[in-house]
Amino acid sequence: MNKLNCLGSSLLLAVLFTMPALAGTAADEVLIADPYARAVPPVSKNSAVFMTLKNMGTADHALVSASSDAAEVVELHTHVNDDGVMRMRKIDQISVKAGDSAVLEPGGLHVMLLGLTRTLSAGETVQVEFAFDDGSTKTVVAAVKSVSGMHHGGGHGKHHGKADQGKHHGGGHGKHHGKAGQGKHHGGGHGKHHGKADQGKHHGGGHGKHHGKAGHGKEMRHANPMPNLMKVIKKQGDTLGLSDQQKEELNRWHDQNADTMHARFAKVGEMEKKLNTAALAGTPKAELMGMASQIMNLRTDIIRTKIDCRDNMRRVLTPAQYEQALILYKPHGKKH
Repeated sequence: MNKLNCLGSSLLLAVLFTMPALAGTAADEVLIADPYARAVPPVSKNSAVFMTLKNMGTADHALVSASSDAAEVVELHTHVNDDGVMRMRKIDQISVKAGDSAVLEPGGLHVMLLGLTRTLSAGETVQVEFAFDDGSTKTVVAAVKSVSGMHHGGGHGKHHGKADQGKHHGGGHGKHHGKAGQGKHHGGGHGKHHGKADQGKHHGGGHGKHHGKAGHGKEMRHANPMPNLMKVIKKQGDTLGLSDQQKEELNRWHDQNADTMHARFAKVGEMEKKLNTAALAGTPKAELMGMASQIMNLRTDIIRTKIDCRDNMRRVLTPAQYEQALILYKPHGKKH
């Protein structure tokens, strides 16, 4: 009997030791390290949460969604470079291979909080629940911190000056030449700003020049709500030989987007005034950066719509008509 008992115990131990280890849930195996949310000013409706996901298990896992009582909508986002313009994109999941990590940081992967239900100020906390591909969930408390140095937009910009404070933001080609000035150039197009001891500002995504001396004017002409090329094509429709159907399609696109573009430019102007007032009032840097981030997001939307406008025109026009439109556009652009 003792021999049978010993034999049975040995077999049981052999079975236990040879059985594969049962894998834990993704929530058990994925460590969420250093979670924190970006502090934003009261006027901001969006924020983002960053962290490092560390898969401590032997199976691949993926974060598929998130939720928080601090926002109406929570999405997984990434940044992509689209022809030189950095854009945020919603993604379905963030994968983390076994034994690997995924870093969520400004300018890359992040959890987007859309429609904030309360202001996120530095020093506070925000609770976020994460759901994984196996259905398991995990809730973390993220500290709200000031996150500076975030850059939205992507393009080519040059800034030449002496003892000046010029800045270039956006997704296009722009130059700012100045001496002892505070000129600023924002946008996604081709523009030049030459000034001496001035505070001129150049905004937008079109073609324009602003020359001034000891001036305080704002040049917004090149940043009109619809791309200048659209105006030329509509004006020169007969020269280009546009059919009634082509004109109708172009007008339809214009009617669907014009009001939105007008509203965005008006909002940018309003927010820039608030930013200027807040800066003079001594508002903390973190809040100013949050306001600047909102402005850059709006400008990114403006640039995206301008690109969509171009693509629509190339779809509606024949290749020959589009090439002719570009020829007609060049002298038009030189007037700015």
